[in-house]
Amino acid sequence: MLNQFINSGDLIIDIEFGNQYGFFSGTRDGVCDKEIYGKKVIDRSFDVDNCVAKGKVKEIINIKSDSLVRELDIHAIQDSFLFDFVSRFVVLSNDRNAHISNVEIKHNNTNIYYQYSDDKPVKAPLGDKHWLEFINEGSSIEKYFDNVFYIRDESQSDGRYKWIVHHRKIVKPEYSELILRGCNPRIEGVIPYQEYLPRIIKSILFRIRERKYPNFPLMTVGVVNVKNDFLKIKTKLRLSEDA
Repeated sequence: MLNQFINSGDLIIDIEFGNQYGFFSGTRDGVCDKEIYGKKVIDRSFDVDNCVAKGKVKEIINIKSDSLVRELDIHAIQDSFLFDFVSRFVVLSNDRNAHISNVEIKHNNTNIYYQYSDDKPVKAPLGDKHWLEFINEGSSIEKYFDNVFYIRDESQSDGRYKWIVHHRKIVKPEYSELILRGCNPRIEGVIPYQEYLPRIIKSILFRIRERKYPNFPLMTVGVVNVKNDFLKIKTKLRLSEDA
């Protein structure tokens, strides 16, 4: 059953990680598509060498009719500065509400990130009558990352409702270099003279577009060097149906 949703495009699986200079996307960079995920077992690895990371990504997936377990690992072999590492899922549905940490979320096209520790499962509507529950299945723990789930209600133009679910490692600001970025076509990229910007101002603006104001023109991110580290995200998806 889960393979049918993948083949129809109602469930899209992806990989993302990024820093202040760019990001890697499995879909954009041609390593993730529904042909790969149409199998019942996936065990593969690929190299990355760009402005974000230099190393190897490994992916293991086991798909059954009513469940899917995905493990993503990244091992950076040279200096690699990340602000996050993401096991990404896109879920298309009708207008039923989603849930995270006992919070019910109506799809209002706000694109706000409803983010909680990954011990709080996510439940997203899938298709017309199914549900997907996302559960942490044993991700690695690092002192400089928080392991979280988030769900956000991204706009969709064709009448469907698009939910973005990330199982995510996100840098803790207290352990990272904070960098202020412009997030507007007029002010795009890293703001110059970072060393003169007060850390308290950067802290106030940390992930502000995600937390509260999606259209805010500035946002602070944090980066850490993950060279020689082994980062793992392991997620279980459980499929159910309306009674």
